[in-house]
Amino acid sequence: MRSLIVSLLAAGLLSGCVVHRDSGDDPRPVAHNGDITFLWSLGGRTCAEASEVRWIHVTLAGARGVEQLENDGYFGCTLDGWDGIKLTDFASGTYNYTVDAIDASDRVIYTASGTLSVNGHVSVPVTLNPLITTGSLEVSWSFGAQRPSCAQAGITSEAGVSDVRVTIDSTSYDLPCSYGGGQSAIFDDLAPGTHHVTIEGYIGGLDRLWYRGLGSITIAAGGSYQLPLGLDPVAAGATFVPVMSDGATPFNCAATGSNTLHIQLFDARGNCFPEDPLSPGGCGFNGSCEAFATAGFFFNYIPAGDDYDPAAKAWTAGWTAVIKAWGRDATDIKYESSAGSVLIVAGLENQRKPVLMFAK
Repeated sequence: MRSLIVSLLAAGLLSGCVVHRDSGDDPRPVAHNGDITFLWSLGGRTCAEASEVRWIHVTLAGARGVEQLENDGYFGCTLDGWDGIKLTDFASGTYNYTVDAIDASDRVIYTASGTLSVNGHVSVPVTLNPLITTGSLEVSWSFGAQRPSCAQAGITSEAGVSDVRVTIDSTSYDLPCSYGGGQSAIFDDLAPGTHHVTIEGYIGGLDRLWYRGLGSITIAAGGSYQLPLGLDPVAAGATFVPVMSDGATPFNCAATGSNTLHIQLFDARGNCFPEDPLSPGGCGFNGSCEAFATAGFFFNYIPAGDDYDPAAKAWTAGWTAVIKAWGRDATDIKYESSAGSVLIVAGLENQRKPVLMFAK
């Protein structure tokens, strides 16, 4: 007679169940029935570390064919604190087994197979090897609560124009901001392990970085992951307005005998911006005193460079604006600004910064 027997591990493991066959009047030496305990790992990882695994499927086949297991052989990866399962009361003999790990999409992502013998209780440690050796990652980007979309962030280039750079470890991909119909991109075939991701948004070309977001994520073989990043502004625009030394009167070209105004910006490390395209190694630009005296020097792009702290989301130091008023030539300096630091707010494009001018 065949009876259905279910028992539990002493430690509390949930047991599968099988059909037990009586030995009858077999004259051969009596062999002992036994329980089969599988203890598994997933490519050397625990079930807790392999969160992409939804089910473990166990198949056993003996001399009389495939054994009927509880729940058709589908079990949770961890049962009562153990990565394994105890299947009870099998007839003695040799069995072929297959243990598969299955993800939420019903894909077999880890597997192992082998042979075991029952003559009393048996414990079988099994290391499942990955069938899928890479993972996938979807990265998405936004520009803060006030600028959630590409257009609201000022990135309005035509379709197909690369204005977002996604760097995964040391490999970069230049993409349109609205890549794939939304603000995201999917990267397949990432090796298992921790990956560092940088997303940068550009306005007006890939030499003008305006936004940056940093993140990291750990990828497992066969896993699909998402990494949303908020990009913070790392550049600004500003207008520097020369003001007479009383702090209120705009600079007067006629009264000072000045023909030309010249401006230079220096960061905290002494790097000068902008570089002079007509003079390699030179810096700054100049123009008519009348043109800049009241309207000021307008910079539509001031890069943050190394002075931007992505954790604090702010510049760590201000800029120094140096403005000189020339008479006949660059050696005839009529007025010059002090070397005071000017605070530039990242992300703001219309900032008016007064710069005091003193007579030389």
